[in-house]
Amino acid sequence: MSKELSERLGESLAHLQDLTDTIAHSVIRRIRNSKKGDRIVNRSIRFLSELGDSYYRKYSEIKGRKNK
Repeated sequence: MSKELSERLGESLAHLQDLTDTIAHSVIRRIRNSKKGDRIVNRSIRFLSELGDSYYRKYSEIKGRKNK
C-alpha cells in the first residue's frame, strides 16, 4: 500500500527544509572563505559566518539525538 498523502507531503517538506539548510550553510561557508571587502565588512561577515556554522553544528547535533 502506498503512503498517505499527509505522510508524503510531510516527507517532501522535510526534504525541502534540508535542501534550504544545505544551501544556506554552503553560502555561509563561501562568504567566510572569501578574501574580499574592507575590514569592517570582513568582521561582520566572519561574525555572521561563525554564527551560522554554530547554528548548523548544534542543529545537526540536536537532530541526530532525536533520530536515535
